[in-house]
Amino acid sequence: MKRYIKKDFCPIVSIGIPVYNEAENIKELAESILAQKNINLREVIFIVSGCTDDSAAVVKGFVEKDARFKLYYVRKALVYNKCPITVKDLFIQRVRIFWGHLDIKTRLGYAVGSMDLKLVAEVTFIYMIKNLHFLEYV
Repeated sequence: MKRYIKKDFCPIVSIGIPVYNEAENIKELAESILAQKNINLREVIFIVSGCTDDSAAVVKGFVEKDARFKLYYVRKALVYNKCPITVKDLFIQRVRIFWGHLDIKTRLGYAVGSMDLKLVAEVTFIYMIKNLHFLEYV
């Protein structure tokens, strides 16, 4: 069954951005987000935590200009990021990501970098080599 996308397809998008000492980059990021076409931007949530620069002040400038921008302060944050431990886990993760990206390519016509199977295979090989090297010293 083929899926057809309406030419006027415009998804509603919310973006969450963790911020740590990114004052120099936030303006360019915010402008890039605002320049996106074919999206209905609902909100951009900046979560500022532990910054020692003017990141919060830069974000406040965007919050004051555009109600879609929101600023939250997080004094202490703990982030858990589970990464693949075995080659099998890595393979399963990459397959799942590939199918998600294939769906995006089919629906929106946009091909993300991980659709390049040569690049994925090369990175996977490097990952395997690094982990085998590590195991020699354990």
